Amino acid sequence: MKSYYIKIAENNSNFDEIKNNVLNSKSIGICFKIKNIPLIKGNEDHLKIMCQELIEDDNWNHSFNCYNKFINKMENDDILFLCQGENKILYMCQIDGDYFFDKENRYPHRRKIKNICEFNCTTDKRMIQTIYNVEPL
Repeated sequence: MKSYYIKIAENNSNFDEIKNNVLNSKSIGICFKIKNIPLIKGNEDHLKIMCQELIEDDNWNHSFNCYNKFINKMENDDILFLCQGENKILYMCQIDGDYFFDKENRYPHRRKIKNICEFNCTTDKRMIQTIYNVEPL
């Protein structure tokens, strides 16, 4: 079992709305400039090509790494720490399903989550990106 830090959303005026959506839908989502196209689980080479073709800047590799973790590396029952800003952890939960695409959602690339519980702490890890592996102690 692995553990990840994942930001719920950008830390702006929409954060609480998106956080409530995550908690109510029991699913977490991401979106890096590929908003209208479902991605394919299991084929990292295909995912890399899609990111190169669809993301029109030099940051496609960062997006690929996040999508790849979210879609291909995270497994059912892995631990997620749902975060806000650079170092605030709000909730702990577990992955509860494979990647799915929800075109109606602001963050359409999604995973179901379960066993959501408040965690409320601060980490020394400064999180600039969306997803990080939690390093074992």
